[in-house]
Amino acid sequence: MLGKKTLNFLRVSGAPKPTIYVADQEDITTYRNLYPDLQIVLAPKGIAATRNFIQDTQPLGKKIVFIDDDIEEVYHLDLSASNVKKYKVRDFDALIQEGFDCASRAGTTWWGVYPTDHTLCLKPVIRRNLTYINGSLFGVINSRVSVKEDHGEDFERSLRYWMKEGALCRLEFVGLLTKYLKNPGGLQETRTEVMTSESIHRIQEEFPTLCKLRKKRESGKTSRLRDIRLIFYPPELSVKLIAVGCLANHHQQEQQQE
Repeated sequence: MLGKKTLNFLRVSGAPKPTIYVADQEDITTYRNLYPDLQIVLAPKGIAATRNFIQDTQPLGKKIVFIDDDIEEVYHLDLSASNVKKYKVRDFDALIQEGFDCASRAGTTWWGVYPTDHTLCLKPVIRRNLTYINGSLFGVINSRVSVKEDHGEDFERSLRYWMKEGALCRLEFVGLLTKYLKNPGGLQETRTEVMTSESIHRIQEEFPTLCKLRKKRESGKTSRLRDIRLIFYPPELSVKLIAVGCLANHHQQEQQQE
């Protein structure tokens, strides 16, 4: 899956060679045989522990980009078009630079993207209010903000950065094509309803003024990750910045050359 999806996207978009983190010793041999030109690192088990480990072993202040292994494509809204259009990202470095530039404008040290690639959901804005930032693709200037929960770690990270910096940065004009919880491997194979319920209750108990639990109508249970709803701050603190990034300019130049 990794080779056909994320690694293929990184290859066609001109990304630098990534470091692959795995949680099992057996995977070290497997991945080194499959990708002998890439660095394969053994990390602690669990998505929270792995991402904490990556930050803890990298210098403070370093820019780090996290990307899951099941990303098929990344799309960017065409900000130069008069009608709503999107295009496939083919300049990874420009996307990452745009992400960190937007984070700086939003007053934070991390950024993420819109969780789906639906064209009508993408908008030419940067969202900086308290909102959910998906863990599939995001960048940080490393300050070692750690999380505890494997089930809901992206919700938890959103809250921790909000508490730390008072702002978030989600690029509403960049979206992901991936199949959440449907690809083989990953948390979906170990996640249970009990684990999820316990995790989201712990998150809500730690941040009672910032998020609340939404119960499922049919059963009254709170077990799925989407049952956490973040409470937004008042509109005056929910500033949306118009996004004019280097990728939009780059894409426009490519069109002119054609």
